[in-house]
Amino acid sequence: MAKPLSDEPGRPPARLHHAHLMASDIGATIEFWSQCFGATVVADESMAGSRNVFLDIGGGRLNLYDKAPNHRGPVNHLGVHVADLAGSVERLRAAGWSPRPIRVDGQLSYSMVEGPDALLIEVFHFDDVTTAAHLRPYFDLAPRPAQAGSSDTELSRQALSEQGLSEQARARLARPPVELLRPPPAEDFHAVARWRAAVHATWLEGDPTPEACGQHAITIGGVRCLRSGPGDTTASAPLVVYLHGGGYALGSPEVAVPITERLASQVEVVSVDYRLAPEHPYPAALEDTLAVLDALATGPDAARGVVLAGDSAGANLALSAALALTRRAGTDTRPSARLSGLILLSPHLDHRPRHRQDSGDRRDDVDNEAGRWLSAAYRGIRSIDDPAVSPLLADPEELGSLPPVLIQVGTIDSTFQDAVRFARAARTAGCQTTLDVWDGLWHTWHYHRDLPEADAALLEAAQFAIAPGR
Repeated sequence: MAKPLSDEPGRPPARLHHAHLMASDIGATIEFWSQCFGATVVADESMAGSRNVFLDIGGGRLNLYDKAPNHRGPVNHLGVHVADLAGSVERLRAAGWSPRPIRVDGQLSYSMVEGPDALLIEVFHFDDVTTAAHLRPYFDLAPRPAQAGSSDTELSRQALSEQGLSEQARARLARPPVELLRPPPAEDFHAVARWRAAVHATWLEGDPTPEACGQHAITIGGVRCLRSGPGDTTASAPLVVYLHGGGYALGSPEVAVPITERLASQVEVVSVDYRLAPEHPYPAALEDTLAVLDALATGPDAARGVVLAGDSAGANLALSAALALTRRAGTDTRPSARLSGLILLSPHLDHRPRHRQDSGDRRDDVDNEAGRWLSAAYRGIRSIDDPAVSPLLADPEELGSLPPVLIQVGTIDSTFQDAVRFARAARTAGCQTTLDVWDGLWHTWHYHRDLPEADAALLEAAQFAIAPGR
């Protein structure tokens, strides 16, 4: 649970923060406050189903809604910023009021309550970790501190923070939109195989071979993998089992080399070549992952801790596999891998339709139509809200049994909300969770060899794998 603000010197437990104004002509309203009172626009966001414009007026604040006034008039409700939202809601209930259930919308968590004289109040919280940089001044949040780790990591993150996005990242964002993936009919497996081969050829163009990067093929539990690592790895050092992304229908250990090569400079990595959809829908990929973990638990690596890691769809598999091991603990006599950590990069954890990041970013080559195809191809006969395929919906008690988790996500990442929602659920369940939010970065930026941000993120991930939770 969040630390109450009253425990922090000079900060009250709750702060009357701003009024929410309905604006029938939001442009004219902004002009009025700007011209007449010197208001400045801090942010223009899509939140809670409406366009929200945040204004700073000499230290005072207004939140404009792009909606005509309702029966409450132009002042729709007051915003009260609290540190402990759950505790505030419980205090309201104990005092006889009826706050609505807490809702989570990206970096915002809030509850609504009608106070005396039917005054509508939004009791809300913007998290100290997940709030984007441009909103921090508006909500009186300090800049994010450097992440804990080695001095090299801290210096790298500090330099990146001071200069904003690297020149390489800005150049990528300035490029024309990428060509969207257009998968063939899912029932035509031959067409899918041709499409997959063509996509992989594009993704692998110009990349060195796995052999050139020190990776060699190995079979573990009947599943093909690529294995690599630093030369001085000890038998007691953790082993990273990596699950590539690609929407469950694309990707391979070869495609994941830009990530696994950099991880392997610090820690030994086994990259799993799990079966792909639609030819092999759920649970094929999960079964392959568990087969590798079971084989590791009985082979030469049995004494080593295992860190499950993955990006995007692979992060889903990593979390699903960790939960599967948790469920069978105590009921299955088979030896299980000793999970010491989870690393989730831009994790896709929920197949249900949801709002994607409306950021104007064009690094993501999957639109909603292709996303639905990939989801259906993987799920097979499973319901879209089945926790087996959407682990964000797992039983909270199961989350409390997970090992320490590191999540990395960008603020313009299409999976940003999945990452934030899972981090909150895992923390609430008692799981040690680090949510590492990278300002201005897109979905799985880790794949780009030319990005300093990718190098820094993967160095942090490798150091987490070596000592999870420290």
